[in-house]
Amino acid sequence: MNISPRERNAPNTPARPQHHRRGWARVAPVVAAAAIAAGVIAPMAGAAGDAHAAPRATGARLTAYQTDPYNIRITIEGVFRMSRVDADTIIKYMVDQRVGGVRYTLRGDDVGTGDPVLFERLVTGTGTMPGGHLVAADDGLHYLKVMAVPREYLNEDDNAFDDDDEVYAQVHLNYAQGGDRYATSPVVGQRF
Repeated sequence: MNISPRERNAPNTPARPQHHRRGWARVAPVVAAAAIAAGVIAPMAGAAGDAHAAPRATGARLTAYQTDPYNIRITIEGVFRMSRVDADTIIKYMVDQRVGGVRYTLRGDDVGTGDPVLFERLVTGTGTMPGGHLVAADDGLHYLKVMAVPREYLNEDDNAFDDDDEVYAQVHLNYAQGGDRYATSPVVGQRF
């Protein structure tokens, strides 16, 4: 009987059966594939979870409510802080001169810069039309826009790794007499 040097030096230890090596040979590719997948998927998941591309929120509020299977009711509201006199002056100038307005923009929050525009509306003048207006008050110039947006416009993340949509609003007041004012909402995460 042939005894290997390993078995000769190991006191009372049975030799390891060969089938254990074949089992590891089957498991090794699976473990390697899982490690590779984790290396590829983890950065993608981390990037989607760390979507900090949106500008800092500066006072606008965004709410989204699904009114039917096809549309989302979007409400954007807030206050441009200023004195009551300044707010009245801006509205008077916009009415008298028939210039200026408010641009409401919905953007998808994606990694990096240049977040895509998903939907945009311009309300000219003081916006006395239904669904949007400007009002002067003691704490500033209040703005409001309510609009129905087709659901597919807001579905900005539609993939196997990230199906949650991150949307934020930007408001741009242009009153031509003294420039522009801007406001940004916090990001709203939802599946549209």
